This record gives sequence, C-alpha cells and structure tokens, in this order.
Amino acid sequence: MQPIKIASGKASYEIAAKIAAACNQKLTEVEIMRFSDGEFLPSFAETLRGGDVFLIQSTMPPSDNLMELLYMVDAARRASAHKIIAVIPYFGCARQDRKDKPRVPIGAKLIANLLMASGIDRIITMDLHADQIQGFFDVPVDHLFASRLFLPYLKRKKFENLCIASPDTGGTRRAATYAKYLDADLAIGFKQRPRPNEIGTLQIIGDVKNKHVVIVDDIIDTAGTICKAAEVIKKNGAASVRAMCVHPVLSGKAIDNINESVLEEVIVTDSIPLEDKKFKTNKITTLSIDRLFAAGIKSVITNDSINRLFDFDHFLENDDISIYGDGSQTRSFCYVDDLIEAIIRMMKTNTDFTGPVNIGNPVEFTIKELAEKIIEQTDSKSKIVFQELPSDDPKQRRPDITLAKSKLQWEPKISLEDGLKETIAYFKHFISNE
Repeated sequence: MQPIKIASGKASYEIAAKIAAACNQKLTEVEIMRFSDGEFLPSFAETLRGGDVFLIQSTMPPSDNLMELLYMVDAARRASAHKIIAVIPYFGCARQDRKDKPRVPIGAKLIANLLMASGIDRIITMDLHADQIQGFFDVPVDHLFASRLFLPYLKRKKFENLCIASPDTGGTRRAATYAKYLDADLAIGFKQRPRPNEIGTLQIIGDVKNKHVVIVDDIIDTAGTICKAAEVIKKNGAASVRAMCVHPVLSGKAIDNINESVLEEVIVTDSIPLEDKKFKTNKITTLSIDRLFAAGIKSVITNDSINRLFDFDHFLENDDISIYGDGSQTRSFCYVDDLIEAIIRMMKTNTDFTGPVNIGNPVEFTIKELAEKIIEQTDSKSKIVFQELPSDDPKQRRPDITLAKSKLQWEPKISLEDGLKETIAYFKHFISNE
C-alpha cells in the first residue's frame, strides 16, 4: 500500500480539508510563494516520494486556479510521486465542449490536454457539463454525480405534486432521471439565447399548475436562465418554485437576481466556495460533497468499485454516504501492517510509547493514539484475530492482525485493547530474542 497524500490549492482549501477529514487524513501542507508581478510558485512542505497524491482544486476562473493545479501536478511528478490523481469538483470551461460556430476554441479539450501533459494518472470530478468530456482524457475518469445528494434531499421534503423541470432542452436527460426516481412529473423549458448569459424567449413544455416545481441544472452562473424559468413557471400556476444546481458559479448579478426572483430556495453544492455570497441571500442551501468525494478517493485507494455511488434505489432509502465499499462509515486509515512495523521500529530503538511515529501517512501518531484511533473507529462487532504467519525462519514469524467485520463471533474472543497489549507484549519477547 502506497502512502497517501491529500493536498489542495488555495481556491478549494475549505472543501479539501473536509474531504481529507472524511478520509481520516490531514491535508499535506502546500506553500505558495507569490511575486509582486502576480507570478506564483507552489511547493509541498513534506516528501511525496512513492506516494499516491490526490490534488484537490476546482478550476473556475480566474485562470490562476487552473495554473495552480498544473503547477502542483508538475511539482508532485518531479518529487517522485507514485501516482497523481487530480480531484476537480468543478471542471471549469466545461461549457466549451464543442465548436458551435466558426473560429472558436474547444476550451474543455485544451484544458484536458494541459492536464494530461502535466502528468496526471487519473481524474475524479463531478457533473461535467457534457458527459463526452470524459473522452477528452486518456486516463481513467471517475465521474461522480450530485444526484447522490440532491435526490435524498428532495425525498426528505416529501412534496406532494412534485414536478422536476429542466430550464432548457439540454438538461432534459438530467431532469428525466430525477423525475423517474422521485416518481414526479416532468417539465422542460425551451429557450432562445441571442448571446451568452442572456435569454430571448422561454416557454415551458408540461403541466406545472398547482405543483411544487424543482428546476435542476448543472451550473448556475448569472442565474438569468433559472430566474426567468422560475418566473414563467410561477405564471403558469405553480404552487412553488425551487432551483437545484450543482456548481454555484454565481457571477455578475446572480445574487441580486436570486433575491428578486420568485424562487423560494436554491440548493447547491460546495464544489465552488461561496465565500460571502451565501450571506447576501437567505435562499441558498448548501449540501456538502465531502463524503461523496471521500468515497471516490477511498475507492481509488482500495481498488473498490464506485457503482454503489450510482445505486439510486439504495440511496433513496439510505442517504448516508458509505465511504467504504462494505457499507461502513468509518475505518481506521492506519493500516495494520504499518502499525506492526511502527511498533517494531519503536522497540528496536528503545523508544517508549509516547513519542510520535510516522506510519507512511501524512499524520504522525503515538502508539497510544493509534490504539485509541483504531478502537474508536471500529464498531462493536469487530474483533481482532491473531494468526502466526507461517515461516521456516522463526525470526520472521510475527502475528498477523486482521480487523474482521462480521456478525459472527471470531475466535479467539479478544478485545481490541487487549489485542494491542498482547501484540506489544509479543513484540517485546520477539525483539529480546533476536
């Protein structure tokens, strides 16, 4: 198992810290030196050699956010990282996924090329504006969906006569998926846009009269489309109108537009930091993506499938996100083999059990803290099993500790605390006879 490092750029530090905490990790410190002309130089404050490095950064404007991510990837590669995984909650410029008129760039493809050239091994992202952007990369892309958060939220509201609406024809598929799993009606907006962020006309296809309408979209930018759609829906007799958008870009007069609109609530994620915008309106509800991305990261570390994150029927009944594939919510991130090796190293150097020891993760613990951490994060059904590893050389024999999650009673019946004491006692005897 490679050491795990989770780091973040400046733009996504808050959500990165939450994701790292959900992974039982501490963020690797990144120092950013800034020059007077605007140039900047990121550097990692600890070794990355041989580690799997997860770099968390959304790439919304300004372009410094993208450049910061590229610099960190390059720095990690030159620091001999084993693998580099770019975790991009919001993939900026995703709306530039094709040529819709002559002599324009395909910005999303250009950014994908830059990330590939920088040396990434994998991408974890969420709700790309267009699914085909995954094909712009030549490395695996784990594409997560905020529906994992949004659908349970709507179900808890228990709306009668619920209707899911798309503000335009491009979002029909997303709205139809929500409507299907919530057993709701569907409405679609048809808009004509003379230029970006402006709407010419908008008509609603579908019956919204006396219904609680939720408009779903991937991005809310100036909120012009959403607010216009809400106004038209309300005029058509809707009982209430809400918006549910994954990425809260909220540029320009977005907050003013929301405040002045008929929208009762705007539900977003924290893929983009809201900073002070949230405090300028009481209509915004934020759902955190920390556990969703922690689950994706853990699946990469343990080579588990992420299919459970797309099991709509399951998470509509149980909206608490399982970070681990076996359904558990917490598990010690201190691997047992690392703990054993740490104990051996400490005993060989005549160290008592109060000093810190680095077990290959970014965080140093004392043995006592490691024991308490494992005990705290292991449920009451877990027992500790001792087996002597087979070896022809007696000096190579040592206990193999396995945390087994099972409803069965494991033998020998021994508590985690007693197990640790027995392990320490064994190693004292083992080392004294070497």
